[in-house]
Amino acid sequence: MIWQQTKKWGKWLLPLGLAIALTACGSGNDGASKKSGGTDPSALTLASSALADGQTYENSDFGVTLKYPKDWTIQENVMGVLAAFMSPLADKQDTFAENVTFVAQSLGGEKVSLKDLGKASAAQLKKVITDFKLESNEGAKAGQYDALKLVYTGKQGAVDLKWAQYTVIEKGNMYILTFTAPTDQFDAVNSTAENIVNSIQIK
Repeated sequence: MIWQQTKKWGKWLLPLGLAIALTACGSGNDGASKKSGGTDPSALTLASSALADGQTYENSDFGVTLKYPKDWTIQENVMGVLAAFMSPLADKQDTFAENVTFVAQSLGGEKVSLKDLGKASAAQLKKVITDFKLESNEGAKAGQYDALKLVYTGKQGAVDLKWAQYTVIEKGNMYILTFTAPTDQFDAVNSTAENIVNSIQIK
């Protein structure tokens, strides 16, 4: 049944594939070092505090606001991706900017569950990521919203990457936030990525 779901929801999952392609660019700016840190049980409070002096992204079409660190940069409306938040490069040897991409799509009135959408997403990702391996598929939170979190690894070119993808269904729309990093840098930047994810507000 998974292939039938993927085919049915292909028009919604296509931007996700484009988002994955964008993350392979690893473009960014010079300057600050990578952020690190552990998780906090109060994710909403942590995100609000950590990004208090950050920048705000707003998308009026989907009624979404997101906060991101002031030393990160943003690319908007690239290859179907509404926004890509890019970390600063650590030094001249750092060629990949860890990033969080934001994609949103109307579900056109269709009733879709997070569980079924997760299965279809995994099937789609397997087609576009070399050596794709799904590490986890579980319920989570993105800010105050119920989400499905997929964690997976694979290759883009010669780079070993790890992703954490959060999917939210709210107000008839699908919202996807995807954190991408080289596997050996994932843990160091994960808390900052989680702060961005947990800052989401949907009006």
